[in-house]
Amino acid sequence: MPAHADRPTARYQVRSVQRALTILRTFLPHDGELSAADLSKETGLDPSTVFRLLVTLEAQGFADASFDLVTFWNVLECMPEPLPALREARRLLGPGGRLFVRTQNLAWHVVSFRATEAIKRLGLRRWLDRTPHLTFIFNAICFSRATLRLALARAGFDVVRIRNSPPIPGDPYLGLAAPAELGLSLVKGAVFGGAQAVALASGGRWLVAPSLEAWGRVSR
Repeated sequence: MPAHADRPTARYQVRSVQRALTILRTFLPHDGELSAADLSKETGLDPSTVFRLLVTLEAQGFADASFDLVTFWNVLECMPEPLPALREARRLLGPGGRLFVRTQNLAWHVVSFRATEAIKRLGLRRWLDRTPHLTFIFNAICFSRATLRLALARAGFDVVRIRNSPPIPGDPYLGLAAPAELGLSLVKGAVFGGAQAVALASGGRWLVAPSLEAWGRVSR
């Protein structure tokens, strides 16, 4: 969110056209339209291909302290080296500026991976191999509560809060029909409720939900 009225534009990393349309429409005006053809024209890539990271945050040329808020929503885990992006976000934020990060939680995904492998041996391998993202996802990086706090601190942020992140309803990859979407949302809600109970019982030390969210702040 810029600290001034002009809203800069940037290209975003997307891994499928369908998911990109869902995400990018969030940032369009209510009467805005976006299509796969628009994305193809903008990037020069065929819509059926996997989109790559076209530019980095560091390459945008924004002035120091030109933003009040920078967000990384399920982005850092896709970066082989997320610390430079966090440090660039720190440079872009003025005194009192805020950083919001949502990312996958190592604690959940390691346990879920091991449980999934065990369940496969009970005869559900074919279904689980078709939809592995419903149980666990591993990208370039996977943060724990401790490593996320360390990364924010090394980037120069005061860490305000790290907690379990509420789930996104349904399948974020849009791969399920409506009844299954509802069922998955209910399961996600139950998992999050259990994770919140663990966090409450441990005084916030044990965060076991599938995703974490963190707020960082630039000192005034």
